[in-house]
Amino acid sequence: MATFEVNVATKKSPEQVFALLSDLTNATGWDPSVVAVERTEDGPLEVGAGFKVTLGILGLEKALIYKIVEFEAPHRLVLQSSTSFLVSTDTITIEAQQDGGSNVRYQATLDGQGLVQLAEPLLKAVITYFGSSAKPGLLNLLTK
Repeated sequence: MATFEVNVATKKSPEQVFALLSDLTNATGWDPSVVAVERTEDGPLEVGAGFKVTLGILGLEKALIYKIVEFEAPHRLVLQSSTSFLVSTDTITIEAQQDGGSNVRYQATLDGQGLVQLAEPLLKAVITYFGSSAKPGLLNLLTK
């Protein structure tokens, strides 16, 4: 499994952070690899809610369907996309601070399926590239 993690201290409350990050349609504003995001159905953000996320990869576009698999507002959110060759999981943990702010941990993992498991070094390079590209936007979103 390949992992990339960002930890951020912010003055935003856990509720504010959770609202920003639980709605993936906001990702186009902070993650440069995300070309477009749309909800796959109407309704509240909760376990089972889905998003079609279109990523720009080396000049190509690839759409993935992410589902909310854990939703514990305002402290924990897990989103996951599964294909026959890859499972991508984003886990967001938010801890309230005494000053009203939050500590945010954003962890993204790529887990190869089948023969893709043999490409672990490539998965690590991919997640490091995408994570490093998204980190400045995420920091800006949470600290502005």
